[in-house]
Amino acid sequence: MDQAQHLLARIETECEKVGLELNAKQTEVMTTNTPAHEPLTAIKGNNLAEVSNFKYLGSYMESTEADLKARKAVA
Repeated sequence: MDQAQHLLARIETECEKVGLELNAKQTEVMTTNTPAHEPLTAIKGNNLAEVSNFKYLGSYMESTEADLKARKAVA
């Protein structure tokens, strides 16, 4: 997770150079196969929410069952 924290800090630094800001309240983190760890923290001190499943480009990332239900509902 140290690498993820370092990468998050670099992303935030580069975003600030062009006038962008990471919205920690809307940013979610999903980890797989990792032991218990400290939450990722944005530069301004906000912890990023850790989730077990989220929707990305119309598909659920972790749960195939949730993805199939969503696609059937749309069809």
